[in-house]
Amino acid sequence: DHPDLDAANEARRLVQAFTSIGKLQEFAGRPEDFRNWNEKSLEWSEKLATRLGKIAAGEKGVRENATNAFKEVAERCDKCHATYRDKRAK
Repeated sequence: DHPDLDAANEARRLVQAFTSIGKLQEFAGRPEDFRNWNEKSLEWSEKLATRLGKIAAGEKGVRENATNAFKEVAERCDKCHATYRDKRAK
């Protein structure tokens, strides 16, 4: 009923977003740290989506791994946004 309340679905949306960003024509012209943050965010989002899927399937012992993956994605988002998005908005 509410796909936005489904953590695994939201993680898959992150994977789609980071994949799409990497395919943009102007992506190659962005600074190296921007590209690296996007690529690492994509990798960690994929891990997060996989781990959340395992939790949804009832697999035990993956919650901490999912939490770590979430923290890794969030850290990269924060760094990239602080450097690029937030400065531009001011």
